[in-house]
Amino acid sequence: MQVIALSPNWNEKDQAPCIPYEYETAVMHSGGVPFVLPMTDSKAVARRALEAADALLLSGGVDIVPSLYGEETLPCCGIQYPQRDKLEEMLFHLALERRMPILAICRGMQMVNVCQGGTLYQDIAEQSGSTLSHPRHDAPRDCVHDVSIVPGTLLRQVLGVDTLPVNSRHHQAVWKLGKGLKVSAWAPDGIPEAMEFEDDYPMLCTQWHPENIEDKYPLHRRIFEWLMRACSQA
Repeated sequence: MQVIALSPNWNEKDQAPCIPYEYETAVMHSGGVPFVLPMTDSKAVARRALEAADALLLSGGVDIVPSLYGEETLPCCGIQYPQRDKLEEMLFHLALERRMPILAICRGMQMVNVCQGGTLYQDIAEQSGSTLSHPRHDAPRDCVHDVSIVPGTLLRQVLGVDTLPVNSRHHQAVWKLGKGLKVSAWAPDGIPEAMEFEDDYPMLCTQWHPENIEDKYPLHRRIFEWLMRACSQA
């Protein structure tokens, strides 16, 4: 069974790392073994912890500190946790060193873009002019809009469809694309909804949350099943 390392969120009230259980269940439903990484600023600890895994899953969560992509924090930006930014930046680069398969979800997709030199919309509605409601926190387990999948991409190969209904609960998104990356799915308003490397590196990034709906909409489970296969091929 493949072991999948999950990046942790942070519970400010309890002063403890945490992660929504759906990430773990989605991995288990796909035949993997999940474990949550420690919240650490030590590269040695992060490296050693990652050595126990076959793949890295960068999870969703709070906003990324805008200074990491060369911007000042605007009033429309939300809660940030710099220690998590530092950890996930380390984890991403450590995973690249080992050519570990990567699945990055929501904030995880945004973190990958920032690590590759890209930028973010600090708030989609305020900065992009889009009228599509992306932060649909009222419907985490329902599909609220379709995405168009780019032909010839890894995502298209994995899912086998040209359009996909998705859930949506984010107010930020990829703006300027980072080095070596390409968009593999678009929202109807032109916001990037999925991303991968231009080369054959085993990585998928989704702006939506497949872990919330893979039991209800099985097509989304193919993303996690791909991650397990990628571990075997790495």
